[in-house]
Amino acid sequence: MKLTKPAIDKLDCTGHKNPVFYWDEKTPGFGVKVTPTNKKSYVFQGRIGQQTRRIKIGDVDSWKLDDARKYAQELAIQCHKGIDPIAEKKKSLEANRQYNLEEKRKNIRFKEAWDEYLEERKSHWRPRTYQDHIELCRGGFDPTSNKTYKVQPIHELLHLKLSELTSDLFTNWLEANSYRPTTTSKAYRLVRAFLNWCEEHDDYENLLPSKSIKAKKVRQKVAPVEAKDDCLTKQQLPLWFKEISKLKNKKLTAFYICTLITGCRKNELLTLKWRDINFKWKTARIIDKVEDNGRIIPITTYVESKRPLNPMSIF
Repeated sequence: MKLTKPAIDKLDCTGHKNPVFYWDEKTPGFGVKVTPTNKKSYVFQGRIGQQTRRIKIGDVDSWKLDDARKYAQELAIQCHKGIDPIAEKKKSLEANRQYNLEEKRKNIRFKEAWDEYLEERKSHWRPRTYQDHIELCRGGFDPTSNKTYKVQPIHELLHLKLSELTSDLFTNWLEANSYRPTTTSKAYRLVRAFLNWCEEHDDYENLLPSKSIKAKKVRQKVAPVEAKDDCLTKQQLPLWFKEISKLKNKKLTAFYICTLITGCRKNELLTLKWRDINFKWKTARIIDKVEDNGRIIPITTYVESKRPLNPMSIF
């Protein structure tokens, strides 16, 4: 039949059990499909070798007749070339889907990935390590704690997209925070570990610009971590003990002296429990921030008694 808009509007398949196809006498393979509920759509049907391919062009109410006929002619040309229009449509839809996913990935912000990173790694870290991550990304008012915090280095990155983290950005970030070198160096190391994790994560890989935080010009801006070389000499010990003994808080005096004698860090000594001390063998198990099982140290007479003995007698 000759397909025209008035003729199509008059088509009525009410009462039919199956859809009815009306083919255009002007354009081979172009037609209208009418369902028993009178839903009408433009279709194309052609052959690829020995196989018949039928593809829906679109609803009659959505497409103009001339546009649908022109598209059918393009599909006919594909079939003559041996190109399957159905397969091509699927490829196009998949390409569009992948494109939209990639565009969405490019908009992922630092904070979104950072929060997932902290949640995933929390069980693998010591409490102090996790707390370092939390403290270095604080900034402004926190409704949870009802406190206002000074903006920390990592907080400045939270609103940025991962795709925006160029080497120039990190260089400027380090320069802007150069007035607090120790804090900034720690923030740099935490961010570098985080971005390494991103590169191995399916949702975030290949989002970072080339080199990014690993660029040489970025690394050159990081203040080196230097070992502390301050210490008490043997000649200074008498004066040190003399001044420490003047403290009104004798518990604090004992704490300072025990720290010096054992070589423990402050938190290691503060978290020491009675169950960690073996008075029989004169040892104590210290919760170490490096060794998972802690470490065993000897305890001296002074440390065991915690009484104000003459500290110099132990040297």
